[in-house]
Amino acid sequence: MVDEPKTAPVGRPRAAEPSDVAALALRLFAERGFDETTMKDVAQAAGISRQTLFRYFPSKFDIVWDRYQTEYESLERALRSAPGDEPLLDALCRIAPATLEYRADEMDLLRTQVRLIDSVPSAEAHVSERIAEYVAILSAFIERRTGLPADSLYPQLVSRLVWTTSWTALVAWAASDDATPNAALAEAFELFRTGLAAPPTDA
Repeated sequence: MVDEPKTAPVGRPRAAEPSDVAALALRLFAERGFDETTMKDVAQAAGISRQTLFRYFPSKFDIVWDRYQTEYESLERALRSAPGDEPLLDALCRIAPATLEYRADEMDLLRTQVRLIDSVPSAEAHVSERIAEYVAILSAFIERRTGLPADSLYPQLVSRLVWTTSWTALVAWAASDDATPNAALAEAFELFRTGLAAPPTDA
């Protein structure tokens, strides 16, 4: 039997799609606080049953990390289609930030998402899980390119540096007034690509 959603509160449209539920939940987390907002609160605000919500998202952390799987799949596809003669670091610096492109109407939610992940101490274990998945994708690509085992030092180091570069740029952008993270990502990956030989001249 199909799970019937609860009636949405008057004046609030029902959020039927998982992406809509996640967007609504992120707004609630930002307004009320992550720890203070329950899954029941999210379900009621979205006009769906708790069973439906838990089918979409097993936990609040899964809501915060909504879309990561899509991003990772896009990253893996892009790495597999990278030209064979493109230098390794050039490919990584081109592809990694490109998979973080969002529509203009998604920027406020992305900013909220980044701020939440960066500020919720209890999210640390979930961040580690996401890093491990990301590193696995990149290190497999580096292994294909270099022949070095994916679990050896170079692939692991480079993969983790790419993650750190992406995330640091997103956090810096989320704390700024910039409309998009594009400039922060471009600057961060240029520093990564050139080996951080010297600090920026305007530092």
